[in-house]
Amino acid sequence: MKVEAEGRADPDIVAQAAAWVVELDGDEVSPEVVAACEAWCQKHPLHRRTLERMRALDGRFDSLDGRARRVLQDVAAPARRRKRGVGAVAAAGLVGVLVVGGWLGLQSRTFRALSPQYETARGEQRTIALGDGSTLVLDTASAASVALTADRRRVELFHGQVFAQVAPDRDAPFVVRTASGQVTALGTAFIVREQDGATFVTVVESRVRACRRALLAKPACLELGPGEQARLGRDGVSRLAAVDGREASAWTTGWLEADDQPVVEVLDALNRYRAHPVDFDRKALSGVRVTGSYPLKDTDRALEAIAGSTGLRISRNGDAAVLRPAG
Repeated sequence: MKVEAEGRADPDIVAQAAAWVVELDGDEVSPEVVAACEAWCQKHPLHRRTLERMRALDGRFDSLDGRARRVLQDVAAPARRRKRGVGAVAAAGLVGVLVVGGWLGLQSRTFRALSPQYETARGEQRTIALGDGSTLVLDTASAASVALTADRRRVELFHGQVFAQVAPDRDAPFVVRTASGQVTALGTAFIVREQDGATFVTVVESRVRACRRALLAKPACLELGPGEQARLGRDGVSRLAAVDGREASAWTTGWLEADDQPVVEVLDALNRYRAHPVDFDRKALSGVRVTGSYPLKDTDRALEAIAGSTGLRISRNGDAAVLRPAG
């Protein structure tokens, strides 16, 4: 057994984990397979950690273009020879993703192909018209890739937030996938946000199916309707308080909407767009609530409006701003 070094892992463990991912992602997973995988995970903490990371990356291989996929398969040829059969290319692809991605300490031109196709800087938003007629709005400090085929449409959200306005196509499901799970459109418009190791889903129109990725079990799923929200995380999938879907998607038009909302939550949202986040004491502001519409393209004006409506005081030192109770 090789000990994991900083940023490295034993290639044999990576290959074994890839093989388990193929087994666990099958349509029918027997109790014997689950038990055998659990036994392998218990042999060493690195086994389980590698498998968890591998499953988090599963699916990104599918979003690569043909050239990058061929290079990955060449890099992972030894694993492909060890794992023959239907899952061979999938296992090899997963190994290749990790190998060229730097988890095994290697760098190559293929790693650049794994980088997001679309990225936004802090304070920037980007509208993306897809070839199928769907539209994405990528929020501030976000990154995503898109793969469209005849029978599947997939958006890979690496981090940040995306709004999807989905064109109907019964033959090609539209899925937004994150490290925590995946959201399948059953209708038209929804929001997916990746934050603090969890995925948050808000439905604006129609319905979606939100499923958490499970390590050694079938994924837990929820079906959500307009205004409904869910959180997908390591601890499961759970419903959140319902919201007004139109207000929740107001950021796509450059506005932050708050309706009797804790001011600390509004400041958290505003800070995602600011080059210099506002400093504030969460405990001191815990009882303050706010209602209003705030421009995301002028966050200083938004901050002044929040302070004016709540009686809070802004202190400035150059680009730095602090919001605190008056007095």
